[in-house]
Amino acid sequence: MKELDNLRSSYENTLAKVKPAPEPQRQQGDEEGSNDENGKKEQARQALDDDTIKAIEEMSTGAAAGEYTSSAAEHAMTGTHTEGTSTVVGNPRMTETTYKGQPARLLEVCVDSSNVKTVDKDGKELPSDNTPKRSLNIYTLVQVDGKWKIAEHDWPNNANC
Repeated sequence: MKELDNLRSSYENTLAKVKPAPEPQRQQGDEEGSNDENGKKEQARQALDDDTIKAIEEMSTGAAAGEYTSSAAEHAMTGTHTEGTSTVVGNPRMTETTYKGQPARLLEVCVDSSNVKTVDKDGKELPSDNTPKRSLNIYTLVQVDGKWKIAEHDWPNNANC
């Protein structure tokens, strides 16, 4: 459980430090509103500085790394970041399992994010949507080179907790 707390804290700290992305350079022939998926992924990756990419790679792998990279890139491209920390409430459940053929831990934790806010580049808090402040999160942790990393992060259909 301590591994997950450290990994979640690392992710929150990374989102708090995301730097705004430079304006994208348009190439001749680029169309406004292009829907090229590979281009979007590359633009998202270019929006992040090396420290952010390294931090994401240190804490995650697989699908979770993709999710966290996309989230950080969204913050970079919009000039926003998060402030505050979430906390685990209640009694987390852990199950030993496998992930892609290797030993893994599946953790179900209730996360309270009521102390987390998103702010713009001027430090102004953005309006909160109707997302519940407490939600059940499901994490799959695997060891990569002897270090625990988040491989998957998901929510059940009913994430109330």
